[in-house]
Amino acid sequence: MSDDTQDQKKQGEEARNEVKEHVLEQMDDFKKSHIRDFLFFDILHTQKIITLVYWLLIIGSIYEGISTLFSGAPLRGIGIIILGIVLSRVVCELMIVLFKVNEALQDMRPKKAKPRAKAKPKAKKE
Repeated sequence: MSDDTQDQKKQGEEARNEVKEHVLEQMDDFKKSHIRDFLFFDILHTQKIITLVYWLLIIGSIYEGISTLFSGAPLRGIGIIILGIVLSRVVCELMIVLFKVNEALQDMRPKKAKPRAKAKPKAKKE
């Protein structure tokens, strides 16, 4: 019985080692590709940052509007809240649209562009 259990342990260890090696290879490939994408600007993270900025602008607009509201100018406070939220949305959407256009252009661009051959000048007829 001890021989069978030892064989099973060896097989289990071999299987674990194979899985471990496979996982480590996949992790290395993952790290290399994402680090390369980050360093060469193949993937842009700005859209995520714009979303964060949008929410911070909304919080700031609400805070400023409420503080203006309670300082004695209720219409100005309500205007700051509404205008701040709308303008924040418009500005952030415009920035995201610009980045989406950039992504679409990146997708349309061939991966390895071949240099164009220079056009030969036409011979003049006399």
